[in-house]
Amino acid sequence: MRNKSVQLGIIKVSLIGLVLLVLCFGGYYLYEMKKFREMKITAEKTFENILDKILNVNLDKYFGTVKDNSAWDDLYEAVLDNNVDNIDDNIGYMQKSYSAENISVFNSDGQKIYSKSTLTSPDNLFPFEGKSIKPLFEGKYCTSFFETKSGKLLVYFGAGIVPTQDEYARKEEPAGYLFLVKEITDKSIQELEKQLGNVKATLFFDSVQKDKFIENCQQEYIVKELHGYDNKISAHFCMTYTNPLGKHIKDFLLVILIVGGEVFLILFNIFLFFKKRVTKPLKQIDRTFKNNSTAYVLPVTKSQDEFGEISRMIVNFFEQKEEIAVQNELLQQQKEEILSQNENVMQLNEELRTINDTLDSQKKEVEEKNRIITLSNKQLTDSLSYASRLQSSMLLAHSPKPGWFSDRCAFYFPKEIVGGDYYVAQTIGTKHIAILGDCTGHGVPGALLVSMGISFLYQIIDSRECDLMPDNILKNLREKVISSFGIDKDGGMRNDGMDVAIVVYDTKTKEAYFSGAQRPCVIVKNNEIIEIKGDRMPIGRYVKSGEFTRIKLDVCEGDRIYLYSDGCTDQVGGEKKRKIMSKNFREKILEFSSLPMDMQAEKLTKYIFDYKGENPQTDDISLIAFKI
Repeated sequence: MRNKSVQLGIIKVSLIGLVLLVLCFGGYYLYEMKKFREMKITAEKTFENILDKILNVNLDKYFGTVKDNSAWDDLYEAVLDNNVDNIDDNIGYMQKSYSAENISVFNSDGQKIYSKSTLTSPDNLFPFEGKSIKPLFEGKYCTSFFETKSGKLLVYFGAGIVPTQDEYARKEEPAGYLFLVKEITDKSIQELEKQLGNVKATLFFDSVQKDKFIENCQQEYIVKELHGYDNKISAHFCMTYTNPLGKHIKDFLLVILIVGGEVFLILFNIFLFFKKRVTKPLKQIDRTFKNNSTAYVLPVTKSQDEFGEISRMIVNFFEQKEEIAVQNELLQQQKEEILSQNENVMQLNEELRTINDTLDSQKKEVEEKNRIITLSNKQLTDSLSYASRLQSSMLLAHSPKPGWFSDRCAFYFPKEIVGGDYYVAQTIGTKHIAILGDCTGHGVPGALLVSMGISFLYQIIDSRECDLMPDNILKNLREKVISSFGIDKDGGMRNDGMDVAIVVYDTKTKEAYFSGAQRPCVIVKNNEIIEIKGDRMPIGRYVKSGEFTRIKLDVCEGDRIYLYSDGCTDQVGGEKKRKIMSKNFREKILEFSSLPMDMQAEKLTKYIFDYKGENPQTDDISLIAFKI
């Protein structure tokens, strides 16, 4: 059965080779047919396309130039002005582009105003000169026709001269007309014959010659009539071509027979060779494996080819097979001993499994507790992060708005996720109000006091509960803070509160006032720094609760005012791990005071955090400043 499969395979390969050979010759034959078909289709096209090849002029490009080229507008103006020099400049470009023997320009009345020619007698080229020109176009911008002059066939391309640029008004009537004239020579016809291939082209100037040509023509032919400007026939263009397919068919049949016979002889010899040198050894190898005996393959081992090598390998294989069988018996005995030992190992594994189960149970309990702790920590952190975003939004809402001081700055860096500092910038009528607060503590408690303080301040300012002077604002704020704290669960009075600094500047009177509850105000004036301290009592319950002091500030245009929390001066750092201190911070304010406010904020922030270094942040850090 396998012997037959090999023989069938050889036969299939032979047949496939023959089929491929026939397909190759057939493909080449179809290619030749396609080339002739394309030549015939090209020859049967309209004469305008064939003329395009003769003239080496692309009609679409020519007409596109007539409509869109900027040189056409220059020519349009030159015709309107009857400027022959300008016409000549534009005509030179067109004559070079289209290789015309004659280019002539006519005005709107059809009178020639310019002519450039390489022909020997160009004067009689335009018998339609005058009012006869306009009917040639029939409302179109372009036209073409043929005329016979002195035994020569000439092609005329005419175009109406109209403006194309947007600044010109489009006109229905051309300002003039342009004609390109080219001669169809024998060289032009020869180039056409070379391009088409297997074609012979001839021009006849009278119908008698044309009829005689058709009558005596023994080949396929095409005749095109060439009309003049008056629609009369100027010439006949005739093309003849031959069909070479009949000769190709005979040549191909002879080649196929000769080559096919040679291929058949080669394949037949290959078949005989495979039958003797391949099929027979394969059959012996097949019998060896079927009968499980090397007797059938021993004669083949004497051969020195690949099948001899394979046969010797098969004999070695059967010898090794017997050795492997003996080794398998030994392995079976060893296997039984190993199984006995495995039973003891399984008992030990069972004990270890029990221990592992106990450890896994304890591990799961620890993991569950860790999960609960991690979840609780995440919820707390998420809540604080959300509170931080709320606090940032609140501070952003109370940041300086358009209409406040044009040159100002503010920054806020809480010690923890949320903090206890805040600042407010507000404009009421003609008064600009700047407030900075530092609440008791930081973190969540400080943030709660911030929300309460900002809310109270906006109640006071928006409802105008006082005359909006800084001491009165502090007084009303203190009353609201004290009244909001009752008695705690231990029966004691709450002493929480905040330190606040307020500056009010009246844009109408140009006066500024300051009041502070344990927070100062710093002024930079004439390159000197002045610190004005607030009252030593906070906003909240305190042993001293008198009136807050209203201080009128000696300021003028260009002075700078700064309010900041104690986090700016109490930050620990530097080589000696000491606080920044108020004096050093004021010196830095003076050092950077000549810069724009936003750059001052960057410099002061960098100074504080460079001084802090790797040390933890001591307190919330905030500042608001402005230039009068």
